[in-house]
Amino acid sequence: MSILAGVVSTAQTMTKIRGNFIYYFIAVVCTTAFFIHEFIPNDSEDYINAVNNFNNAKQEKKIALQNLNDNAKGTELHKTYLERSTKADKLWDEFLAIEKQDSFLGFKNLQQFIGEFGWAFGLFLYSIFNLIITFIKSSDTKYGEIILHSTLNFISLYFVSWALQQSRPDYGKGTYVVYSILMSLSIVWGTSKLVKYKVKYIKSLFSNIKDLNIKDLIGFMFDNTKEESEEKMWDVLKGVKHGRK
Repeated sequence: MSILAGVVSTAQTMTKIRGNFIYYFIAVVCTTAFFIHEFIPNDSEDYINAVNNFNNAKQEKKIALQNLNDNAKGTELHKTYLERSTKADKLWDEFLAIEKQDSFLGFKNLQQFIGEFGWAFGLFLYSIFNLIITFIKSSDTKYGEIILHSTLNFISLYFVSWALQQSRPDYGKGTYVVYSILMSLSIVWGTSKLVKYKVKYIKSLFSNIKDLNIKDLIGFMFDNTKEESEEKMWDVLKGVKHGRK
């Protein structure tokens, strides 16, 4: 019997490990999917060289245009150029003013902000909801689920904090990571404590109800019943069935 019990216990342990491993694996995949772009260069070397060549050619063009303007001073063509240039500069200033007016918390506009912030905030709420459910229920994969939902919480906090900091100086990716980890750990710990307190409180209520006798319950009901409704309450109590014989 002891050997059979040991085999059963080992099988149960292996099943629990495999169940948790799935959640660990998904947590790693999610983290990789969300952050792998940070390890990929923004631009290829060919792109950088092409941009540098263009900027050099643009600067040479600017110098050539300035020389042309100097040689054309006093001509009708130069006067026309100045008028068009002044008009373009004025329109550019108007564009910059409107662009600043449409900007929102460092983003181009509200639509762009919601596009960057909305999904991360939704993921944050989703992770909190699942953490609460995981702490309440009893499951063999509880630790794996906590790791997965804590990882999602960390990811969401990283991008939420990044979105809210765009209108301020950039603190660097390392700062966002440390901040998000500390906040996520605090939230997981706080959620765990809150759920334990609520469960303990609910159990205490049921325990108090069990300790009450029938007289206490009837007395409580009549203490909270209006005098004109007491007769109806008696009729209700008379119709109540119980399991005693």
